[in-house]
Amino acid sequence: MDPQRVVDTIRSASRGKFAAAKAQEVLSAAQNSVGMKRALDGARISIRTLLTTLDAWRPIRQHLEAEMEALADQLPRYILTLPGATCLSAVSLYGETDPIDHFTASDQLVAFAGLDPVVFQTGQYEAPHRHLSKRGSPVLRQTLWLMAHAAIRQESSLRDFFLRKRQQGLHYLAAVTAAAAKLCRISWRVLTDQRDYVPEACPAKS
Repeated sequence: MDPQRVVDTIRSASRGKFAAAKAQEVLSAAQNSVGMKRALDGARISIRTLLTTLDAWRPIRQHLEAEMEALADQLPRYILTLPGATCLSAVSLYGETDPIDHFTASDQLVAFAGLDPVVFQTGQYEAPHRHLSKRGSPVLRQTLWLMAHAAIRQESSLRDFFLRKRQQGLHYLAAVTAAAAKLCRISWRVLTDQRDYVPEACPAKS
């Protein structure tokens, strides 16, 4: 990068706090820090090839996203009111759960998603920690997890639930998974009742 461009970038990013001196420090670190010296030309070719491949895939991705949006437009609108729902996740959720009346209770849908905890037990021994069964549909499980992960980053009752789990000592990923299981129950209620998601009206347990 041109040194002056580095100066301008640092000045802009630091809102005028740093400029030429910091730019020189960055340039010096870039030249002397640990990096790959051998086969540098080969690495550059590989990077350019990857970038070209990404450019080639961009129209295909855009086409698929347009197809997903078209499919989402055909779905009942209440599905898109679920926390963390996007066109892609709504299509995935609907495809994995339709017809919803195959699941007579939210527990059945949670089990189908493999989000139900199981305890390893043999003889007199019972493991102190539970783990997910991970049976059923891995696509539904991933969809709900991603939706929950998006939802907890916004102000919502699901975020409050996630924060309570964290305060109880759950690891971050475990707390997100617990939120995904809760979202699974909420989804069952919304899909069964065929109505928009309203936090106060959606019980966590059927």
